[in-house]
Amino acid sequence: MSSLTNNLYRFGDFSLDAQSCVLMRGDEAVPLTRKAFDVLLLLIQNSGRIVTKVELMKAVWPDSFVEESNLTQTIFMVRKALDETADKRYIINVQGQGYRFVVPVAETDKHGAEIQAPVAVADERDRRSVPEVQLESRGQVAAFSRTPPFVE
Repeated sequence: MSSLTNNLYRFGDFSLDAQSCVLMRGDEAVPLTRKAFDVLLLLIQNSGRIVTKVELMKAVWPDSFVEESNLTQTIFMVRKALDETADKRYIINVQGQGYRFVVPVAETDKHGAEIQAPVAVADERDRRSVPEVQLESRGQVAAFSRTPPFVE
């Protein structure tokens, strides 16, 4: 998957440069394989929305037959690179559907100008029986699960 954007995405302590294919945590580069970077970029570009496993596999492995375990392992590597813990989630697995990036993302162009993007709200089906936490982004409120179901 090649990125068609030159934008910079900021979330938490991280910034992701889509053109240079670099993930930074503060001033340090975070090593990622190309496939892991592509998965993370696709999730970030679709922040707040469920990206299906089929979408991810078609985008990251377009001309290959790969098993779902390849995607699962790649998601594991992304989570590890982000130092994800039970208390600090970036990616949730929506069982039987796909994955969602749940941290607010600020998108800027190369000159630092923020690009206005709509804030996605969690799908009601994903929030049943799970406490929610309110996250504010650009003056809008989005509801995301605090302790999402995590199934690999």
